[in-house]
Amino acid sequence: MNAGKLVIIILTLTGGCVLLMWMGELITKAASHGISLLIFASILAPTGGITAWINGGTMERLFFPIIAILVIVAVVFVQEGQRRIRSSTRDAAG
Repeated sequence: MNAGKLVIIILTLTGGCVLLMWMGELITKAASHGISLLIFASILAPTGGITAWINGGTMERLFFPIIAILVIVAVVFVQEGQRRIRSSTRDAAG
C-alpha cells in the first residue's frame, strides 16, 4: 500500500466519522440521544427484522411487535429505576 492510498483511507474514515457526529448532533437537537440512535440503527440494519416481519409467517408477525414492546418496557424500567441507599448518619444531639 502506498502513501497516497493511506492518505485517502484516513481522510475517508475521518470524514465519515465527522459526518456521523454531525448527524448525531442534528438528531439530538430534534429528539435526544442522536448518536445512540444511530448506533442502534446500525446494529438493527443487518438483522433484516422488518423484512422478516413482512415476508414471514404468523409467528414472526406475532412475536416481533411483542418482543419490541417488551424491550422498550425493559429499557424504560431500568432507565427510570431509583436506587434506594440507606443513610446511617447520626443526629447531632445524640
